[in-house]
Amino acid sequence: MLFGQIVAEAMQLNALGEVVAEEWIKSATIRQEIELDSWIVMPNHLHGILVIKDSGQSAALDHPTPKQPAQRPQRKPHSVGAFIAGFKSAVT
Repeated sequence: MLFGQIVAEAMQLNALGEVVAEEWIKSATIRQEIELDSWIVMPNHLHGILVIKDSGQSAALDHPTPKQPAQRPQRKPHSVGAFIAGFKSAVT
């Protein structure tokens, strides 16, 4: 398995699983707008609940208007998409 294996009904993390767990925990320290709730690293993925604190900024994606040419939507700072992109980058 990628991040470890389940032994006696408990998750045993390998080195890669430890990196995932450490970066998840570090996320709340690095990103002031994030609070972590329950989470668990599984053999090949992570389950986690996070809370995005109100930063006074909209977390919506920019979408083209009829007068704008279509382009790839950009992630807003402090959004779930920005958090996940940063987390994946750190883990990778």
